[in-house]
Amino acid sequence: MQVAGRSGIWSRSLVLLAVAIFLLGPGTGLQNGVSTNYMKELGLSNSQVLLQAGIREIPGLCLMFLAALVMHLPLTWRAVFSVLVMGVGYALYATVHSWTGLVVVSLTASLGFHLWMPLNSALGLSLASKENSGKVLGTLAAVSALASMAGIGSILLFSNWFSLRAFAGIAGILIVTAAIVLSRLPKKSGETKKAQPRFLFKGRYWLY
Repeated sequence: MQVAGRSGIWSRSLVLLAVAIFLLGPGTGLQNGVSTNYMKELGLSNSQVLLQAGIREIPGLCLMFLAALVMHLPLTWRAVFSVLVMGVGYALYATVHSWTGLVVVSLTASLGFHLWMPLNSALGLSLASKENSGKVLGTLAAVSALASMAGIGSILLFSNWFSLRAFAGIAGILIVTAAIVLSRLPKKSGETKKAQPRFLFKGRYWLY
């Protein structure tokens, strides 16, 4: 099924992906925009803020191993799982009242975020034709950037009406909604006849 238009390249699945990315943009934009003030509102010291930022990056450092654990799942399932985990993590920011709780929810959100990062382009490539893949990926990146700026801008517009916790909750709801939209994508997106490569450990790889 193709969406009407001059280019004819935007299938229903690509439109759904664009909608999901548009929902993710303000969700992450809101969270990034309020996170520093939110942590200061919790009464954290400067050292706790810095330590939390370092701990939050642990899933990114472990991304290779995390991706290997889920690589045999369909691409769509991986995308839904990662975005759902990210959304739940961000939504739980609204319930946190301690540094320990903040670390737990930030790790949860970071896990979903880092799992989603490589899947974004992979989904776009799997749904677009080869000759239009560059245009599709560029458009999706533009949608993401625009939506993220809209999320940050909304903080300026509505900061007098919503608390920082409310912004965190809204961010989580938007991202969970994005996961629901992604669940409507074809389950066989990105599927190939080639067997998935195994995760290998060899002595000569130690440097990498």
